[in-house]
Amino acid sequence: DSPDGHVGEWHDFGGEYSDGNGWLDIATAQLVLGRSENDRRGFAVKYEAAENALYLRDENLVDWIGPGTVGERVRLSIGSVQLECWRSSVGNDDDQVLQVTWRGRWQRPTSQPKEMTAYLRAIDQMGNDSGFAEMGTWTLLP
Repeated sequence: DSPDGHVGEWHDFGGEYSDGNGWLDIATAQLVLGRSENDRRGFAVKYEAAENALYLRDENLVDWIGPGTVGERVRLSIGSVQLECWRSSVGNDDDQVLQVTWRGRWQRPTSQPKEMTAYLRAIDQMGNDSGFAEMGTWTLLP
């Protein structure tokens, strides 16, 4: 959950990912904010545990921009969306849950509020994929 936000403001978007074998078994954690998990105008990011790296998806939904190491003073940018790696974080609260927080913003103008759905996805070390799960909504305000 994140409070509604305005265009151009920085916001923290987080997800909690769990695995029956413990959080160390999670290889990839993804978050998408958009009208669908394939929204080209949305905010799509991922965390790769083996690299401790953050990525931002390109607007063609093909490539990932990055990496940026968590805590490293790097800003990833594609079109109107940006991700700050040094203000993003990764942690765990117990043996089962991985917590990832991405610091991002949109810079394009918008004349009407845009309601976006939050989707989370996890892939474990063996390649087991949760698929995208719808987790709530967020509104981008003009």
